[in-house]
Amino acid sequence: MPGILKLIAACLVSALIAGAATHYMSGPLRGALQPKQTHAAGVGGLQVCASGDTRNHVPSWSPSLTKDGDLTDEPPQNDGQVVFIEITADGDKIGCGDSDKDHLYALSKPNTPGSVDDGGLEVNLRGNVQFHNGLCTFHGFYMNEPVYGMHQGWTETYFKPLDQFDVVKSGTFCSEEAAPD
Repeated sequence: MPGILKLIAACLVSALIAGAATHYMSGPLRGALQPKQTHAAGVGGLQVCASGDTRNHVPSWSPSLTKDGDLTDEPPQNDGQVVFIEITADGDKIGCGDSDKDHLYALSKPNTPGSVDDGGLEVNLRGNVQFHNGLCTFHGFYMNEPVYGMHQGWTETYFKPLDQFDVVKSGTFCSEEAAPD
């Protein structure tokens, strides 16, 4: 009798495995047994955008500053665009050492390096700033808002801070590039 029970148990196990495989391949459980797909980590905790991704693509902008404290390149400037910004600067050059976190900071990208006479772009940032050891670090998500008009050849753009948790949890954004190691 015990041999028959072993045979019945083996048949039941085989039937369960075959049934699970059938459901996995074609039934309501399809995909339930697949390993979780992982996505490369993008900037700010976002997933990297996949080919054909319909979410809002978030570029990152990490310019350097010249010895005079000027920006080396311009940021993405589309109205309402979310941008991940990371800038570390000497606090004395941009005046952030004794400012509060909600202070409006203005960084310049002159058309002619070292000269304010030829105009350029002034980039205004508010929030997502930390102060440490004489350095200011802007780090986080910002939304671009244009500032209309021109004064003596200078145009402006403004970046308001966004909450990182809100951006990531929304599920509507992906990073255009992977986070640096």
